[in-house]
Amino acid sequence: MELPLTDGLLPDYPCDQRMVLLFVASVVLLSCLCALAFWLTMLIPLPETTLGGSVPGGRYSARLAENQGLDSSVKGARSAPIGLFALAILIASVVVSFSHSKIHVVATDTSIIGTSCHMASTYRDVFNRATAEITYRYRYGKHHNRSDWLEVSQEGNKPLRIWLRHNPYLNNLSQVAPAATHAYLDQIQADGESMPAGFSR
Repeated sequence: MELPLTDGLLPDYPCDQRMVLLFVASVVLLSCLCALAFWLTMLIPLPETTLGGSVPGGRYSARLAENQGLDSSVKGARSAPIGLFALAILIASVVVSFSHSKIHVVATDTSIIGTSCHMASTYRDVFNRATAEITYRYRYGKHHNRSDWLEVSQEGNKPLRIWLRHNPYLNNLSQVAPAATHAYLDQIQADGESMPAGFSR
């Protein structure tokens, strides 16, 4: 029997489909943000073109050419970032979709198994429950915000992190690692926070 311990983003999709979905979602989201930024720049008014009233023909033509050149340069400055935005969107989307990310972590009677994706490939890290060390760790960030996780470590394996904030599987974690999970709950109480909903200690 497998006990789920944590889920990543889009855990129900195979890695190749997940990579495509992340790429498309990143392109759409970043395109919307860039379109919004470009639209905001369009709200900046262009300098008014003044023809200068009754001006001799030579001076009138020079002033008109000057104003037309100014309008063209401002419009060009507005449209120039489009290519840079498109390149940035493409690069960021490729980085997001190709990056190594955890899909889910489950526990069996004998093992803790972490499954992750790197591009279209699936990787599994298997820890022996009898010998693996599971410890509670935390750190404080800006504005006293705390990040909490359980770290599964074993010789020969890269440490595996299970994030605890908003984790719906705390009851399962308390069965797999009771001491580490209760240390997390003690920290919650020490900071005056309410207990996670649905958790029975």
